[in-house]
Amino acid sequence: MRAEKLGAAVYMVTDFFSDNEPLKWQLRSLSVSFISAVHSFSSPQTQIGSIISLMRLAAMVNLVSDMNATIIIREYFVLKDILKDNIKLPVLDDTAKNMIEKPLKDRRQELITSLLRERRSATISDICEVMKDCSPKTVQRELLRMISRGVVSRRGDRRWSRYFLVSGP
Repeated sequence: MRAEKLGAAVYMVTDFFSDNEPLKWQLRSLSVSFISAVHSFSSPQTQIGSIISLMRLAAMVNLVSDMNATIIIREYFVLKDILKDNIKLPVLDDTAKNMIEKPLKDRRQELITSLLRERRSATISDICEVMKDCSPKTVQRELLRMISRGVVSRRGDRRWSRYFLVSGP
């Protein structure tokens, strides 16, 4: 998640560069390569060094503000330390591969289904306690999709709503 946010920051900052500026395309290319490296579990540390160097260059020639460059460079250093300390090349089982390949929406719905199976019912607040990276609005949208597909039912109104799995035939 952090790698994607940094990539987005690089894209936003380089948006102010001229399209004729080669540094714009080099930074973007390295950012995308870095994100790919992170997701393929290979070693992305060398790309971080290149991104930092090019971002410094961009700041020196006033293509990006010192403040923006400093923030991005600092965050890449933090990410480099995190990766250096924690990167492990996992052996992925089929479940883990599916989790990586499935869209985020499907993973959220699977987590909601699992929670409802375990607890029998839940409120949006209950689900948000488990899905810490989701806002209540996101959880509500997922539940509405699941209700429209006939997977989940709702009892109660507004903040007293509880959600249940629909029993199979």
